[in-house]
Amino acid sequence: MRSYSHLCVFFAAALVPAISFAYGEGDDIPYNARAIHLLTNEARTDPAVALETCGNNCAEGLACYEGARQPLYWRTDLAHAAQFHAKMTSDLSCMQHPSPCELVSTIADDYPDKCDGSVACACVGGTASCHSTGTDTFDRITLFTGKEFSSRAENIAFTADPVKAMNMWLNETGGNPGVCDYVGSNGHRWSILSPEYNAIGVGTVNLAVQDFSSIKKETAALSAGSHYMNGTLLWFKTHYYASAEASQVKLVLGDGEDRCRDLELTVGSAVNGVYGISGLSGLEACTPYYYEVVDADGTYTKFPTQGSLLYDCEKSWKAAHAPSCLNPDDPGSPEDPGGDNPGGGDNPGGGDNPGGGDNPGGGDNPGGGDNPGGGDNPGGGEPQDKNDPAASQADAGPKSGSDDCSVTLHRSTQSGWWLLLTGALSLGLIRRRRNSVRN
Repeated sequence: MRSYSHLCVFFAAALVPAISFAYGEGDDIPYNARAIHLLTNEARTDPAVALETCGNNCAEGLACYEGARQPLYWRTDLAHAAQFHAKMTSDLSCMQHPSPCELVSTIADDYPDKCDGSVACACVGGTASCHSTGTDTFDRITLFTGKEFSSRAENIAFTADPVKAMNMWLNETGGNPGVCDYVGSNGHRWSILSPEYNAIGVGTVNLAVQDFSSIKKETAALSAGSHYMNGTLLWFKTHYYASAEASQVKLVLGDGEDRCRDLELTVGSAVNGVYGISGLSGLEACTPYYYEVVDADGTYTKFPTQGSLLYDCEKSWKAAHAPSCLNPDDPGSPEDPGGDNPGGGDNPGGGDNPGGGDNPGGGDNPGGGDNPGGGDNPGGGEPQDKNDPAASQADAGPKSGSDDCSVTLHRSTQSGWWLLLTGALSLGLIRRRRNSVRN
């Protein structure tokens, strides 16, 4: 059993409209955030596979997580809330859920174009300190989303490595035997696998932040896609979820004659499953790639909707893409005359889904698949800015608080009190509301 000890020009703007990106697009989504989104949906596809190394750590019992869940769809506003918090807390070398200052009321409009998350522009008075009583976690999320959700939660891990963060969250020690519910000590695992959530935003800098909600905007057949390193093994994967079975799923890698790669089902089913390929090597930096699927009804879906993701590159997305391997009507799109970045705009991944559809049911796991966890926790974070899955791990520097202690917070809206629980491996926060909120 693995154990972990470190978890714990205004005028010009008025004339040029902000660019709105469609689902999966946006060059300011960090690579690690994309990978964590993918691995989260992989875990939800078959929780039994995701928790196969949890053992006694999952005190509530694996029976609490039987059956496939629907995927979590990316929400740009949640991603901004998470990325903003990851940036600010990384800059201050502190790990906490509340913002370490009172945030300016215009932060959602200012971020990221006018304010990059720095204390000077994001905090009232331009000052902040760790463990201060600043803006509450859910007040921060509401500032960015403009609404309150029926259920919300946030996970934090003091590493931005996708596999290590997921392993920490999923395999934390906690839960009460036979109690299939959030109990504080199992908060990360419960939030990742809970069927009450259907939307997510992820932010990564030196640490990783997941923000969850109960209201989605998208129903894309390909809910997520990325590449990541599991040890020394490079994976390319995408998650498919629709009412019709996937018929063909491909990775379009690069723009050469050999760009078309067949993907195999690694976990889940043909209506709710992860398709991937591993072992590719010798790829050049900034190699473009994207995923595409044709379902049994002949419906074609691409991820990202337009453009390509990028391997080992400063950005994680560009507007151009190579000719399709499954859609004869898509000859590809050329490089943007202005470069890889299509322009400004503050929405890295919203927009409407042009196709696909969602699956009202789960799906059985035919077995197999790889564990999204694994590996040892290096402690600390990683300062890399590049979209480089093999970048070396480095300590983010001293952070406030102890590496081997943490807290889990839960707020009951009926009592209005905060319940503070200590745990050895986890830092999670969740809030539930019983009233329904219209999107």
